[in-house]
Amino acid sequence: MFAMRRTIAIIVAIVVVGVLAVLLVTRLTPRPAANSQSASPSGTTSASGLPSGGASPAATQATGTSTQSTSPGAGIAITAPGTVPSTFSLRGTGDIPAGMYLVAFVWAPGTGKYYTDGPAEMNSPGNWWVPEVFLGDHSDQCSNGHTYRIVMVLMSAQAQAANAAYHSANYDAPYSPSTFRSITAGFPTWTAIATRAGTPPAGC
Repeated sequence: MFAMRRTIAIIVAIVVVGVLAVLLVTRLTPRPAANSQSASPSGTTSASGLPSGGASPAATQATGTSTQSTSPGAGIAITAPGTVPSTFSLRGTGDIPAGMYLVAFVWAPGTGKYYTDGPAEMNSPGNWWVPEVFLGDHSDQCSNGHTYRIVMVLMSAQAQAANAAYHSANYDAPYSPSTFRSITAGFPTWTAIATRAGTPPAGC
């Protein structure tokens, strides 16, 4: 009986020593700092709090949005007309957004006002033209050699309807600079310079 009790006491002592040893090893093992974070291949954050790529979230967002264009008609461009007759066809590239009108206006140096020559037409994908643009009165040879400013305005259907109604009711009546700015405010514009061919006669 005594031998059995002694054996049990030894077993219990061994178990207790083992438990104590495990607890001691656990306490002595270094533990990671509470605020440390390591980068991983999946793109988690590093100790600095930045994505593993090294850029901050704000910088990444700015880079992404800078490549996006929200302006309607962003691809539109005018083919430089250069020196042209008093009546010519203006051409350009880009697509006119659905529901909008690309309208030609001509600023005449003689009057300092803007004349409308109607909306452009798509003659093939990515290419548009205005069949007739007028640089002054054809019979007025004194306009030869003068430089005209052509302004293409991407207008809403409502704005173009108002422009067409004015042009129909007041044929050849131009817009003053202030009125032109008013009717085109908020719409994208493109500008080109055209020179009327010829030399003005003496006495002009």
